[in-house]
Amino acid sequence: MRPRWGLNPGYFAGDDCGLYFKALKQIKELGFDGILGLGSLSPTKPKSTLTFSDIKRGLRDVGLRFFQFHADWMNMASPEESERRRAIDFYRRWIGYALELEAEQLVIHLGGPFHLNTPEERQRAIKLAAESLRELVEEVKGTGLRIALENEGIGPPDSEPRFEGAIPERELDPERMLGCSPREIVSVIERAKAWEYVGVCLDTGHAVSTRQNLEEAILGGGRYIIGTHLHDTTDYDLHLPPGEGLIDWEMVVNTFRKVGYSGPYIFELGFEDTSWEEKVRRMKRSKELLEKLLSPEEA
Repeated sequence: MRPRWGLNPGYFAGDDCGLYFKALKQIKELGFDGILGLGSLSPTKPKSTLTFSDIKRGLRDVGLRFFQFHADWMNMASPEESERRRAIDFYRRWIGYALELEAEQLVIHLGGPFHLNTPEERQRAIKLAAESLRELVEEVKGTGLRIALENEGIGPPDSEPRFEGAIPERELDPERMLGCSPREIVSVIERAKAWEYVGVCLDTGHAVSTRQNLEEAILGGGRYIIGTHLHDTTDYDLHLPPGEGLIDWEMVVNTFRKVGYSGPYIFELGFEDTSWEEKVRRMKRSKELLEKLLSPEEA
């Protein structure tokens, strides 16, 4: 069976909604099957000029699927009940967005807190995340939409805060954060008994940026992995095209095979101020690298 490939339109379009349809056409011409979206291009963003109808029409016109819709961040593991309730209501709205877009998966994070000081605090956060997840699952039952919980990452020390009031990246300690480890995410899914509707989105760059062994991270997600965010890095979360950093992609592909992964291979790449032609060239090279690594098993 041929693998399915996905790419975020923002790799080509950046924040420019006017380039969205051109980006979709280019993604299709490069042999991709679907997208991860939409970041700053999302209709949920104040400066976006796109609508959900625009997005669905654009995908339909070029023949692409909406593999994953990535939600914004809120803390559904907060020890403050009012904050946790706000997060649950927030993600209910995002489930509605994903259903309107006919997305296959909604990608979210477990939440914080980002400074877990004791084993007891961590267990409480896991318990609260599982309770929140049980409520969200009720919204996706019978729809075909699945929730994909993504492992946390850490950007460069000078990164912009990921959300208002966020702890600066340079102050984050992955050992004290919730949800960096795919194995920990699995423990939340199992505690919530939500495996029919929820899985793991394995982000390669996030695993490296939080000082994990990438092979062990993939094995930790195991059969629960239903989605991927593939990008390369040297240390922090850099969102480079595969093959432009230090990740061993042959190991990555082989480990995905080992756990029986059969979902889409989705590139999540950063926008860089280079020419359109250069982005196409880099994307072709990265995709060909992974296709070659996958081909012996797929043949």
